[in-house]
Amino acid sequence: MKIILKTVLFILFISKIYGQGISIEPNVLRFNPVLSFRPFNATEPSLDLISSHSTFRPSLSFRHFGNTLGWITGNSTNDLVLYARQSFRFETLFNGNFFNVMTIQNNGSVGIGVNPSVNAKLDVDGNIRSSSLDFTEQSSTERRLIFTDANGVIRADNSTDQYQSYGFSAVQAQDWNDQLRKGSGYAWFNSTNIGATMYLPVNLPDGVKVTNVRLYFLDDSASDLIFTFSKNNHSSNAFTTIASAQSSGANTNIRDIQEATNETIQNQSNSYYLNVSSVGNWIGNNLRFHSFVITYQYQ
Repeated sequence: MKIILKTVLFILFISKIYGQGISIEPNVLRFNPVLSFRPFNATEPSLDLISSHSTFRPSLSFRHFGNTLGWITGNSTNDLVLYARQSFRFETLFNGNFFNVMTIQNNGSVGIGVNPSVNAKLDVDGNIRSSSLDFTEQSSTERRLIFTDANGVIRADNSTDQYQSYGFSAVQAQDWNDQLRKGSGYAWFNSTNIGATMYLPVNLPDGVKVTNVRLYFLDDSASDLIFTFSKNNHSSNAFTTIASAQSSGANTNIRDIQEATNETIQNQSNSYYLNVSSVGNWIGNNLRFHSFVITYQYQ
């Protein structure tokens, strides 16, 4: 009780000297206009409580060696506002060393774990995670593309699978003597007494994993169709089959054949292409190529 009384008397004494108005109410100490806690050396760090200001509401200001570093106050809409003359830096002490947690510069740039670059409003030293980008992982190598919506919100693609398709207009005849025909959504050869092959180059992003290849075609003939997805090494000219599938029987409708695979695209080492060939004679437009779809994933 004596300590409390002495404290109150000391505050009243200080207020008398500096002309401060102080009122004591239950659980409340009111001061007007300024109450400062300072050491005897006025150039040392100090804490000032400012109760009246021409612009700001009651605020808490911070001084260091005679310079005001910043203050906490409220604005006209009752927001709590933190002001700084230069920048705010938050550090943490760990194992005897101080580490930069966050820096807010007076130009609005924010650095997490690092001082922000002059070229960035937000600079982060380390990984960035957002719960809105979470997805149920199917494998440890699964990756998904991210994009922004119309409101500028970053979102993750709703599927791991990406697709690359090629239509009938992209194919070429392997033998230039073969009479390749294109039109009405299909490519085919004129009726021949031998087998024939058309091909198309395949271009995919480097490093993606091909998981499935699918051929759409029409086969209403005694012959069948077979596709072969292959790679060709730039240096050795070695050809390697990645996936292959063959049709069976005749049908007047478009159908598909497909093959699962697990091939990582390496454009620096290989080129990639598709062959579509007849098993037996290519009997005119009863045997027609329609389109080709590759399913791939980023990893």
